Amino acid sequence: PGMDPGTEQQQYQHARCDYGSMLKVVDAGMRNVTAAIRANGLWEDGLMIVSADNGGVMAGNNWPWRGEKLTAWEGGTRVAAFVTGGFVPSELRGTHNSAQIHIVDWYPTICTLVSVDATDTIVGTDGQPKPIDGINVWPLLLSGATESPREYLPTTENSIIYQARWKLLTNAP
Repeated sequence: PGMDPGTEQQQYQHARCDYGSMLKVVDAGMRNVTAAIRANGLWEDGLMIVSADNGGVMAGNNWPWRGEKLTAWEGGTRVAAFVTGGFVPSELRGTHNSAQIHIVDWYPTICTLVSVDATDTIVGTDGQPKPIDGINVWPLLLSGATESPREYLPTTENSIIYQARWKLLTNAP
């Protein structure tokens, strides 16, 4: 109480330092997890999927996209992700794929890879299991294709409808 919070620039710089410190902790944690997987001989047959859940906020850097977490703009919805581990075919290691997928796609993808049925157990009014939102994207990643097999991406009541390269924003500030 009674302390001068400083200029807006000082507050921003402080937020950047906090954000950088948090990322350093995440990096150390990932290093520890990866080392443990390798030490236990699980890396060569393993698949590690790393994905952000949304864009950064305040001092977070979402460049080149506009917006941040809790917005429907690209900076709040497009995130970095990668797959690694010995399960990734050698010809794909170190490559880049810009196909648009959704985080819900990892569930059916992983289920398919481990031979588990991804069908939802919730039954609709028609007596049939309700379809899940995600799709198996492993064939897309293996093919190196950059066009998503999706016709659209899951949305919320006040966010986005994607179709191919088009996007409709509803209720976006």
